Amino acid sequence: MRLLLTIAFLGVVAMATRCPAAAADPAPIRHLEYHVSGHTTVNAQSESYDGTSSGMGSVGYDGTMSVDVLALAKDGGMVVRASVMMNGEIRPEEAVTCAVYGDGRVICPQNAPISGAMHVLFSRLGRDFYDPSIVDASGKWTRNDDGGGVSADATFTSTPTKDPNVLEIREHLTVEPRGQIASGWTDEAQIRYNTALSVPLSIHDVSTPDSRSDNGGVEITDMDLKSDSFAKH
Repeated sequence: MRLLLTIAFLGVVAMATRCPAAAADPAPIRHLEYHVSGHTTVNAQSESYDGTSSGMGSVGYDGTMSVDVLALAKDGGMVVRASVMMNGEIRPEEAVTCAVYGDGRVICPQNAPISGAMHVLFSRLGRDFYDPSIVDASGKWTRNDDGGGVSADATFTSTPTKDPNVLEIREHLTVEPRGQIASGWTDEAQIRYNTALSVPLSIHDVSTPDSRSDNGGVEITDMDLKSDSFAKH
């Protein structure tokens, strides 16, 4: 689920980033590289002497996301550090360290600069994102989360491919905030997932705000795995 809980560091995150025995830049257990691209279309309004006018605006990006797996926690979490280099920039954006879980939870330090592409990947990167024990005979399973001030319901459908280690997974997610101020959204994702390596090979994600959002827009994110230190060459 594309659900971010912004709270203080978990103990495992603090241990991976502040422990005196760990270097300032700890050696990763695993390294992943994704090509990422995105396109956002938003409703735009402007005020003038003639009144209010509305239209559509759009913005896109193309770049690379580097992801390091730093630690595995006993509670099933996985500490990851990611940075994104967009549109041919010489230097990547500030790296972010978070804990990710197989049920879609993403727990980061307060005010961490999480990009949209990180949201998309992190919620599908945790261990046991695909857990055969909860999948029914038709390849479906569900997950629910009522934490962080929102209610999130996700339905997944998996389909085998010619490769016995690869599944095509479709995800439908609805997020409803508690309260009247914020609006919710719907997420539709197509995920190509390697069950042997427990990693998304590609993600096509479309996020759409609900009807209560006057200035919301459709956000489309695509990513493809280009290298994995665990993969056999």
